[in-house]
Amino acid sequence: MPYQLISKNEYGETAIESSSEDLNKLTELARKKVTEDNISNALALDDKINNWESCFVEILNTEGEPTNEAVYGGMDRGKHFVYHFKKNGAEKVYLGDVDVPMRFYIGTDNKKDLYASVPSMKRRGERDLITEIGHQGLVGKTFYYIFKR
Repeated sequence: MPYQLISKNEYGETAIESSSEDLNKLTELARKKVTEDNISNALALDDKINNWESCFVEILNTEGEPTNEAVYGGMDRGKHFVYHFKKNGAEKVYLGDVDVPMRFYIGTDNKKDLYASVPSMKRRGERDLITEIGHQGLVGKTFYYIFKR
């Protein structure tokens, strides 16, 4: 069951970045590419947090940690979906039909993972994580995700 790492930019253009049977390999490549896009070219921490260009969607388990039991798969018929992996294969599950906890990885800096966030409306000087695929802060960004061929 081959998988592809896909990038989709703000104009809707997609590219196959890599193909593999190993989801972990594709996940690591996505994280590397996102870090190169956002962290390697940034001059200061503010640039890394505020002016990022791309992200990798991480699906979270019940403990709030990333899992490969489900991965974001892009859009189909205008709806976002995830692949939920079971012993007998992958099931496509549409967002909106179920609540899927997620966050948006934007790179690793000094061994610390960074995630897409916006200034908090409730706590001055703090930031709130973006946790929804339709968030306004994600408009115009490049997404990396896993697609099952």
